[in-house]
Amino acid sequence: LVSGDQFTMSKPDPEIYHYTAKKLGVKENECFVVEDSPYGILAAKRAGMTVAALYDSSFHFDQHLADYHIQNVKEILDILLKMEKS
Repeated sequence: LVSGDQFTMSKPDPEIYHYTAKKLGVKENECFVVEDSPYGILAAKRAGMTVAALYDSSFHFDQHLADYHIQNVKEILDILLKMEKS
């Protein structure tokens, strides 16, 4: 379990994503992140990760930096399967 409370810098600083990838023993470019906020998306992109933006109609966040845009988490598996094939 990793929490933003563990870090001195908050998003959009990518520290939390670098730390998590290291803990998981994977390279940043092998990670797939689901985020909704612009700061989270930017932090993950700065860490070199692939990002899917989860649409949230409540806040109308700018999510243009994300690699993918999804309406619900059920779409993640389809994206990962397509990524695996390419």
